[in-house]
Amino acid sequence: MLMNLIHTSMEGTEKVDKWEMYMEIQQLIKKGFSKSKVAEKLGVSRSTVYLNLKRSPSDMAEWVESLQTRRKKLDTYKDGLRGSLEN
Repeated sequence: MLMNLIHTSMEGTEKVDKWEMYMEIQQLIKKGFSKSKVAEKLGVSRSTVYLNLKRSPSDMAEWVESLQTRRKKLDTYKDGLRGSLEN
């Protein structure tokens, strides 16, 4: 299940997690679970469930892709931090 996933790398996992969460929410709602029960089952807030239900698959794809291309504040220091952690 979604909550049992283990990720060893930070790159690319957010994209997978967001899509899996979106799909899991859609499936649970189709099975007849209430929005509150879906939120409880997945360990997310009800507002997260509502946001995911409002998004179409194409909107979700666009949003997830924007997360990958957005520049982060620490990107400048990424290589130095990795080097420090590996030593």
